[in-house]
Amino acid sequence: MKALLVKYKLVIRFILTFLSVYAVLTFGYNYYLNKSDGTVFYPDYMTNLVAKQTNALINSIGYDAEVLPHPKEPSMKIIVNGKFVARVIEGCNAVSIINLFISFIIAFAG
Repeated sequence: MKALLVKYKLVIRFILTFLSVYAVLTFGYNYYLNKSDGTVFYPDYMTNLVAKQTNALINSIGYDAEVLPHPKEPSMKIIVNGKFVARVIEGCNAVSIINLFISFIIAFAG
């Protein structure tokens, strides 16, 4: 068993580094989501920002778009030409993917 641990030391260190960094970033992001009350930026700052950027992009290409808070769930509704076409939810703001990417960068750095 010890021979296997010595042989795969770098792989094990990579996995442990990745998992620990990812866990810390995920817990931090969940803490942020739990502390975000949605009074200023509904449902949270990043999701609101992505929804507003989506609105600006759609308007810039000639469509009439607006973004409204969803009344029944923590998301933003995207309305194009008076028709509800999409919604921006928490997972659409890419923070979870950024956390994953940072974890890989730190794990590969060693």
